Amino acid sequence: MIRRIGKFSLSVPLEYDCVDENDEVVIFNEENGRGSITISSYVVPSEYHFDLKAELLDFINSIDPDVRVEKNLVSGDRIWTDFIFKGKYWLISVIFRNNVAVFASYNSVDLEGNDELDIIKKIIDSIVI
Repeated sequence: MIRRIGKFSLSVPLEYDCVDENDEVVIFNEENGRGSITISSYVVPSEYHFDLKAELLDFINSIDPDVRVEKNLVSGDRIWTDFIFKGKYWLISVIFRNNVAVFASYNSVDLEGNDELDIIKKIIDSIVI
């Protein structure tokens, strides 16, 4: 199902809940999910130089300054990375277009056998500004 949330839209499967909490959207599957996606969006002033990689690293640093990221993937208006830190798997994406920035993060304590990871990636990849 396509959901319009503020300045962006995304596709969320029917079995996933989408809850708007304090300027963030949280997406999860209460019955069979292993983690949740948290999404926030911001309008960026046109005079601000938005650097995808720098913003990704700042976002990761806000999770914990000790996180070290070894790889990332840039694709057009978005950047992705994933890592394991303190026993949690994290998938982070930053998307920027038309002066709107969207930050999406997914985390799960159980990566092994995590069959929802492909669905999570599709949800985050479906974000359109």
